[in-house]
Amino acid sequence: MPAECDMADIRALTTVRAPIDAGGVHTRSLTVSAGQPILDALQDASCHLATALDALWPIALNYKADEESPYPAIISGAIAKALIDSVQAAIEQANREAENE
Repeated sequence: MPAECDMADIRALTTVRAPIDAGGVHTRSLTVSAGQPILDALQDASCHLATALDALWPIALNYKADEESPYPAIISGAIAKALIDSVQAAIEQANREAENE
């Protein structure tokens, strides 16, 4: 039987500095700041994805058949947002359960 692993308390974890690589000159100097609490970072990521999806929907509704479809980006963004929201909810639920023990 494997020994139990000691895991870090998720509430104590913070982000590490990371570049934002969107492949363009406009984002080359952007980074994720170090030190943001993980739950706050997840909430911020969800908000950024919601903003991106809000910007993509009007394009999707007006695109023409001979143009590149925005739907793959919308679907990928929606999946990423749902995953982030699910992880955030799971962590918050685990925190509530731990506080009630």
